[in-house]
Amino acid sequence: MSLLSLLKMVEGKKVLFITTSDIEYIRNRQEINILQESAQSIDIIAPKNLGVIGPIDIMRVLSINLKVISTNISKYDVIFASGIPQLIAPFVQWRLRKTTLIIDFFISIYDTLVDDRQVLSPANPLSEIMKILDRNALARADLVIVDTREHASYFSRMFGVDSAKMTVVYLEADKKIYYPRHVDKPTDLKNKFVVFFFGAMNPLHGADVILDAARILEEHANIVFIIVGPYEKIRGFEQYSKLKNVRFAARWLPQPEIAHYIAMSDVCLAGHFNAAVAKAARVIPGKAYSYLAMDKPLIFGENPANRERFSSGEKNVHFVKMGDPPALANKILELRGAR
Repeated sequence: MSLLSLLKMVEGKKVLFITTSDIEYIRNRQEINILQESAQSIDIIAPKNLGVIGPIDIMRVLSINLKVISTNISKYDVIFASGIPQLIAPFVQWRLRKTTLIIDFFISIYDTLVDDRQVLSPANPLSEIMKILDRNALARADLVIVDTREHASYFSRMFGVDSAKMTVVYLEADKKIYYPRHVDKPTDLKNKFVVFFFGAMNPLHGADVILDAARILEEHANIVFIIVGPYEKIRGFEQYSKLKNVRFAARWLPQPEIAHYIAMSDVCLAGHFNAAVAKAARVIPGKAYSYLAMDKPLIFGENPANRERFSSGEKNVHFVKMGDPPALANKILELRGAR
């Protein structure tokens, strides 16, 4: 299927969009815009966090599902579940009848908790429950939106999803927030080459690879790394916290402030850089789209997902071997020399 298939499925229909993540999250905003192109109407159930990049918590999920339970589903032609649709599907599927269910399967709970974050081992009985939640949502959906062809292939192998009901929709930046602009660096960063990274510090991001590269470059006084995200989650954070060329700016920031940091940076790190997490090679980092929308040079991890969408020689696009801090450090030096 293609994006055209999605547009036809919602054309002239009454759509209820449900998400467990912030309404201003890049994926939600993109999907709402797509739906508004063709749908007759769209109602939204979503948390409102004023655009703050932050984690999903169980109370937020419960709050969303309480709203779902109290909503008259039957008046809608299409239910579109995003965020973590596995936690929404059980509350709507028994009430759907003839209503179409579309899900954005951006996140597999099993893949995230077992492979990426390694919270559970594959042998843990809870892992099987996570797999059932994933399978249930995928089986009930009439259309499954995925973010890369690599992810679609994995879901087909892992959960037996019919590839005919999956369609790839690549992310796009919110250009009302992320657009080229000039921002003066603060006095203490004048004449510094600023390397920027933000994220949730999940293992696949490879924040430790970034900080090991920073350690290699520590004696280059004019190179400064700025990190935004819950830095205490980084493996070995204590040792990295002493690096004199790294500034941990904040745990979470509103997106306009993220855009401000991007604007004053000289190179931005997209990733994913962790070579030990298979998921890292199946997902294109969403932040990459924001960096490119702001016309900033970025560095990708070399993997099949990133190569689906981007290529060497493309403006502002650079690749390095995943899991290789010296390669990342050398690429940063190369880009600094080019400025």
